[in-house]
Amino acid sequence: FSHCTDDSISAASTSDVQDRLSALELRVQQQEDEITVLKAALADVLRRLAISEDHVASVRKSAPSKGQPSLREAISMSCITNGSTGSRKTSHSSSVSVARKETFSSAAKSGTEKKKEKPPGQKEKKEESHSNDQSPQTQASPSPQPSSQTLQTHRQTQESKSAAPAKSIKKSLAAEKPHSAWESSDDSRNKLLRVASTSKLISKVAKNADKHKDVIVSQAKMSTREKNSQEGEYIKMFMRGRPITMFIPSDVENYDDIRTELPPEKLKLEWVYGYRGRDCRANVYLLPTGEIVYFIASVVVLFNYEERTQRHYLGHTDCVKCLAVHPDKIRIATGQLAGVDKDGRPLQPHVRVWDSVSLVTLQVIGLGTFERGVGCLDFSKADSGTHLCVIDDSNEHMLTVWDWQRKSKIAEIKTTNEVVLAVEFHPTDANTIITCGKSHIFFWTWSGNSLSRKQGIFGKYEKPKFVQCLAFLGNGDVLTGDSGGIILIWGKTTVESTPGKGPKG
Repeated sequence: FSHCTDDSISAASTSDVQDRLSALELRVQQQEDEITVLKAALADVLRRLAISEDHVASVRKSAPSKGQPSLREAISMSCITNGSTGSRKTSHSSSVSVARKETFSSAAKSGTEKKKEKPPGQKEKKEESHSNDQSPQTQASPSPQPSSQTLQTHRQTQESKSAAPAKSIKKSLAAEKPHSAWESSDDSRNKLLRVASTSKLISKVAKNADKHKDVIVSQAKMSTREKNSQEGEYIKMFMRGRPITMFIPSDVENYDDIRTELPPEKLKLEWVYGYRGRDCRANVYLLPTGEIVYFIASVVVLFNYEERTQRHYLGHTDCVKCLAVHPDKIRIATGQLAGVDKDGRPLQPHVRVWDSVSLVTLQVIGLGTFERGVGCLDFSKADSGTHLCVIDDSNEHMLTVWDWQRKSKIAEIKTTNEVVLAVEFHPTDANTIITCGKSHIFFWTWSGNSLSRKQGIFGKYEKPKFVQCLAFLGNGDVLTGDSGGIILIWGKTTVESTPGKGPKG
């Protein structure tokens, strides 16, 4: 009898020890989360201090003769390496619009008279000339207006000859016919649209050693229909891989005589609208600093809702398709699609790991490895984000595991020919990776440089058309949501689904 009593006491003691261990583990996890938030907050404070010091230094260096516009430019958000900052205010945009309308009306009345008054600092920043090889995202402005573009072309024609080749032709026309600025602008735009729509009918131009001959194409290269409607030579340029043809006016005898060098000014990205959510998932995250990180085109936006400001990571060369946040909540990985540069040369898909505080690129991974683009990716969690798993957009949807700090590929395997929508490391098991997509969920076991697959069995539940998302419970079980509105729970030690049917919708 006494022996049984001792066993019960021992069992109770063991249960108490397990409860205490569980409580201690929970407390350690909470403290780790608090430390992560503190690190992120400290990094944000250091970034703000650095920006403030740069502002003070720029204000001190600015000459007092430049007046208020220079001071306003000096205290604006400064561009950081591989990134930029900007803010959007309604009152500012309305005042700029009024100023643009007033200036254009005065220009129409004065004809070819030269403008001597200096535009405001913010307007000058938005309307300064830029080179033709600017990427589409850097050419966007919060409130574009045709009047400001026409006026800027007219002003630059009167004052200097530092515009791009295509713009110099427009400026010569504007100088001869200042009173028909609107009509000439509309005609030129319509002409460009007609030529762009028939660009497929134009044969490719052989590149010559002479730089001037490379952009001038003879009339014989065009179709018969184009000869009748468009006479004379034309200039051909590439914008994001697409050929753009611009015809030289008939009154210009020699293009080389009026050709000028590109202006040194560059546009600065100030504000980005929208985000990409139509064909990708896991595309928006909230950082401990209060910033919301997401992507659109080739720009990754860090939006501060309270301050109504944006910072931009501009390291990518083509459209971003996926995003993952490191367990430290500071480093971020983004994957991009394949593309072409301004000269039509191919750009390889890859993954960039960068710092969300300084916007500095830390690593570029997978150049020459991925096909078509990067579909989804995720940092490992059980080993503090040492590894990165990536699935590309090839037909086989290759799964690769990387030691991203060393830029070394550890393992690679084909997943499926069907669409893959998500990939994630298990939060507690560093050797388990889960992928899901069209009518499947796979559990991958990673050992060294090999990966083995087990397929999830839906059992009595109807096989869904798409397994769209997954999440993890505290005990390691996996939750999946499918296109039929059903949520299933997958046990940690089994690949069979357990009851967990959710509402349809």
